[in-house]
Amino acid sequence: MQSLLIAALTAYAIAQLQTLDAIGKGAAQLSFAAVIAILAICAKYTENGSPPIAPAQDASAAAVAAALTIITFSMITSKLFLNVRREMKDPREARKTLRYGVAAFTLVYVVVVFMSGSGPPRFLLDSVGHHSADARVAAALLYCHVAVSYAINQNVLARTLERYLGYTLSRKGWALLTAVLTLSSLLIAVLIPVFSDLVAVIGALTSGPLGFALPALLFDLATRDSDVKRRRKGVVGLVVFTVVLTLVGTTGAIIRTVGDWEAQEKNAPGVRGFFCAEQASS
Repeated sequence: MQSLLIAALTAYAIAQLQTLDAIGKGAAQLSFAAVIAILAICAKYTENGSPPIAPAQDASAAAVAAALTIITFSMITSKLFLNVRREMKDPREARKTLRYGVAAFTLVYVVVVFMSGSGPPRFLLDSVGHHSADARVAAALLYCHVAVSYAINQNVLARTLERYLGYTLSRKGWALLTAVLTLSSLLIAVLIPVFSDLVAVIGALTSGPLGFALPALLFDLATRDSDVKRRRKGVVGLVVFTVVLTLVGTTGAIIRTVGDWEAQEKNAPGVRGFFCAEQASS
């Protein structure tokens, strides 16, 4: 429980940087460097053979669908793009920045896939083990990355709520709002037994609408006076794709989540929540 509280306090402290520009000047660079170092450590332990912990072999349609939505969710930039563009000195550079960012992310992802070998574990850090010095370093770096990532996403949510309220929050108001959001996140983290399942469900429900349908519909509304037919066909195609992706992905994510809950109940009857499961296993 102490680790969860420390993580929440760290994320809350970083969240007091009230703009994405402020977070980007130092914290974001630290996060990116931490990710690269973590990937290098994981690749070191997976490139020459099987990982210490055998991966769960699940090639079912549900598992593939859940994995697809997680990947899509991790690459969706809609939630950040407009907020980043709003703070840029020259917003016209936003599209170019987005292209470079997505291309770099995709390249890193492909490199990691090939360097992780043919049988990486479900959680890549499991390949390092739990008792080596590298494992402790990787865990500390992951802690830094997650704290910064949380602060970035919370900043977007808090700014949206601020605009909904209709006025700019004072420093005390911002601190109170981010405290409420942090406590809510801590509660969810305690109640959810397998965090990747939560990510899968959120990704399945939101990645399609945020990444494909809503941008296409808004673009069509903004440009409906020119070349309507060609663009409308593309919009319809993206909406249909979104419906299929959301239905299939959500079904797969829920099936996997239920399976993990049943497995936890079998191994530790009556135990619910990440913290409780951790205590029971120890």
